[in-house]
Amino acid sequence: VDVEACAFVICFDHLKTTKAYVQMKGRARQHNAKFYVFQNMTPGASNPYLDLQSAQLSDTHVREYIETRPHYGVPMLNIGTFKEYTGPSVLAEDAALKQGEYRTELAMVNLISAKSLLNRYTLSIPIESTTRATKDLLFLQMPQFEEDRLMLPAHIPSSARCVHLPKFFEASTKREKQNALSLIACVRLHTLNLLNDRLLPLRRRDVQHKLLGVALTELFAAGNAPP
Repeated sequence: VDVEACAFVICFDHLKTTKAYVQMKGRARQHNAKFYVFQNMTPGASNPYLDLQSAQLSDTHVREYIETRPHYGVPMLNIGTFKEYTGPSVLAEDAALKQGEYRTELAMVNLISAKSLLNRYTLSIPIESTTRATKDLLFLQMPQFEEDRLMLPAHIPSSARCVHLPKFFEASTKREKQNALSLIACVRLHTLNLLNDRLLPLRRRDVQHKLLGVALTELFAAGNAPP
């Protein structure tokens, strides 16, 4: 629930964790919003739940830690390090853009649905908890749209990560550009066997095996590269 006009949040249930407290009070989007919670204030009464004062104190400590820790920015991606993609899906990508859709024997994705499919694929990627907890690292696992290109998540082989928009889309709107880039990405992911023939993400175990294979291949190539 994300309602910008929300000015009051009332918690009828007991607070169980600091995380739950932060999430619930965060629903109040207005600048002067109010957050209310029901709590047993009877002296001497046993309370297995988290009291409001403890939740507020923990929240303050977390925010102070975040504000004082060193900032590690997202590494800037140098366009010069990514060569033009010449993989096996090039012809299929061009054909999909001309037809406005891409078909397999069992499924179809078009310019309208491609971005949703790309997001669904991203959500299926197995990510370690430490990466999910760090905004900078998590950012690298997300599709990054720019003006005329799309950077796919960091686990994709470097030769296939950068999706360029054809020149005949230069006059298109931002949404049209992102839809076209997403369609190209879906074709490429299917060609790389990261989407199955139903154009669905692979099972988590299959994805883990695929990513391990990619990592070992690139590690081997780097080890054999001339100094």
